Amino acid sequence: MFRLVVIFLWVMLMPSNHLACAKRHHQRACSAPVVSLISPYKIPDVGWTVHGSIAFAVDVHDFVSISKVDFYVNGELIFSDRDYPWGLLWKTRELEPTSYTLKAVATNSCGAYTAISQTVNVAAPLTKASAEGTVVTSGLLPDIQPAIEDINLRDTSVTVGPDNVYYLSGTGADNDAWHHNEGINLWKSDDLKTWTYVGLIWSFERDGYDDEKTWWYYKETQRFRAVWAPEIQYLHGSFYITYSLQWKGSKLLVSTTGLPQGPYALAAGEEVNLFNNIDGSLFADDKNSKIGYLCYESGTIFELNSSWNATTGSPTRINAGDEGCFVFHWRAKYYMSVALFMSNGRYSSWVGLSDGPTGPFTSFHEALPCGGHNSYFIDKCGNLWGTFFGNDVQAPWREKPAIVRMATNANGTLYLHKNQAVPTC
Repeated sequence: MFRLVVIFLWVMLMPSNHLACAKRHHQRACSAPVVSLISPYKIPDVGWTVHGSIAFAVDVHDFVSISKVDFYVNGELIFSDRDYPWGLLWKTRELEPTSYTLKAVATNSCGAYTAISQTVNVAAPLTKASAEGTVVTSGLLPDIQPAIEDINLRDTSVTVGPDNVYYLSGTGADNDAWHHNEGINLWKSDDLKTWTYVGLIWSFERDGYDDEKTWWYYKETQRFRAVWAPEIQYLHGSFYITYSLQWKGSKLLVSTTGLPQGPYALAAGEEVNLFNNIDGSLFADDKNSKIGYLCYESGTIFELNSSWNATTGSPTRINAGDEGCFVFHWRAKYYMSVALFMSNGRYSSWVGLSDGPTGPFTSFHEALPCGGHNSYFIDKCGNLWGTFFGNDVQAPWREKPAIVRMATNANGTLYLHKNQAVPTC
């Protein structure tokens, strides 16, 4: 009783400005969230037009925790998200080409909410170049199937996280990355069979620096702004992503939470290029995982500094192919894969072997026909897989993510495993 009287007297005697401050604090804590649409976005000269599957995602700021974000299309609730990044993959391929109203409602733990709406135009999915599938009918590639249906994705990369979950990303997802895309999308799988959408983990509108947000220029007759070849890797105790912006160089992102969904920030802590080219990939020394390397384009290798946010020393230039360098360690050997436009018309994964991380690499061979600019990963059972997307007329399809199980010859060279089923262990 005495305690209640003291509290009452303290409140009554509190100066009016302190009471006002406490009131403002309570109002701020229970104020409505601040919400902005980050995908889709308005494209110069095109407007609010989308093709195929695209992220429907928002950025949310709040003084208290967000309980959920509800996503609506034409007034119908299609998804409720309870975790960052807030959004879904909106599949429009089967929708009638017309106008649709998107709405997102963010609700915080106080019960306060904010709703935003935007009308967008759905256009027919983009038509990809033809694929005849002769690489399959000729027996050079098994009859593989896309890992994820209803999307187009280039430059597929897969990594295994510390949670033993597989994470997949690439260039896309469905808008034409030769002209524009929303940023970097991520999928996950426990078994390499079923993939679920994680979200838009980096976007121009939410995460880009000012010059990236406003970076639009004409490519031929259309405006261009797209992330190319985002490659996700779990290395050095965190998730890293290398990404390229054509004619603006390449940067390195690191998860600020250690989680695959991010948020991500520049590893250098400021807007600097990791290198002034495209198609970057990180890898670690097999004997000392604290030593990191960067490989890019046709086979240029730099060592990373101890902070893993910049290159150091002089490069080793292999120049084994055309683009898409990727280096990995497998059964006591280092392997360098580069994308090569071969004389037979295939855009393939061209792979060489070495005893050390910077070469020399020898015994280059066509390890994965039509599998140019891919990555390789070792699954939870210790099996080697290559990723695939299809970029030439001999491929079974164009720009769809897939995985292909690999095997090793006695001399260390790679070939396609005769059994493409995902093994259990």
